[in-house]
Amino acid sequence: MDGSANNGNTGLSSRQPRTSSISNEGANLLSSQQAASDGVSNRNSPNVVNNSGNSDMSRITLLLNKVFVLIAVLLRIGLTPLQYLIAALFPTRDTDGSSPRAADAAARAFASNFQLTYLPPAPPVPGGIQNNGEAIVASLFSEMGYAKCVAEARRSTKLLLVYLHSPYHRDSTTFCRRVLTHPTVINYLIASNGRLMLWGGSIHTGDGLAVSTMLGVSSYPCVALLSCESTRDASSSTSNNSSNTMELLLKLEYGSSMSRTYSSSEFLTRIGATVEAYQSILDTFTARRVAREQEAHLRREQDDEYLQALEI
Repeated sequence: MDGSANNGNTGLSSRQPRTSSISNEGANLLSSQQAASDGVSNRNSPNVVNNSGNSDMSRITLLLNKVFVLIAVLLRIGLTPLQYLIAALFPTRDTDGSSPRAADAAARAFASNFQLTYLPPAPPVPGGIQNNGEAIVASLFSEMGYAKCVAEARRSTKLLLVYLHSPYHRDSTTFCRRVLTHPTVINYLIASNGRLMLWGGSIHTGDGLAVSTMLGVSSYPCVALLSCESTRDASSSTSNNSSNTMELLLKLEYGSSMSRTYSSSEFLTRIGATVEAYQSILDTFTARRVAREQEAHLRREQDDEYLQALEI
């Protein structure tokens, strides 16, 4: 009996560790499932944080866009009266811009203003030329824009005398009164009408500023003498290959400290010497122009005779 009892107890005791191992396996399974669920939650948590951060950035960006739009609207509302005020204080003039119409208007305005400022009515000057303002200005200054004046000088085989005027320069008034409007200078310019064209412009107009930039003027007042020629290929007098050239013959910048003399005699000496030195070239160009005109006239006559012959 005791042995059987002991065997029973031994059997019971031998089954108890197996139950305990089953319990441990269950506990381990539950812990592994919990760890797995914790891992899943841990893996999902960065996405949640990222989504929250993206949402915050979107809201901030939208808010900044609204702020910028509001600032732009406020600036437009605030600057509109200022634009009207600037337009009223500084209206656009007919002489502004680089169009042919603006250039012509600037040339006419300069000639008129020069007449009123520097050429008041006065008694006759030596040589019989009346210094009565408008008549002299009409003979001296072209009322065409610079580009048209260059084309006309090229067509008529003349040199172009350019005067660039700076209204607010301290030496402009002195130069105009002592040099440009001196009777001997006026007489010379009018007497040289067959060889010279005179164009004047203010650097405060679009046309005048463009000419000043092209000539590289650094001080005012400035006078430049230009040759504007249309040359053909020298290999043949009947060649159709032509090109327009412009040559700077003389540039006098009276605003520089080295040449601030304002002597009418010096002005005439330098201008006259340059014109005379270039006169032979002008004669050559004139002869070529006359030959071209005669050739064109002869061709027209031949074409007319040919057409008349066909009609017969």
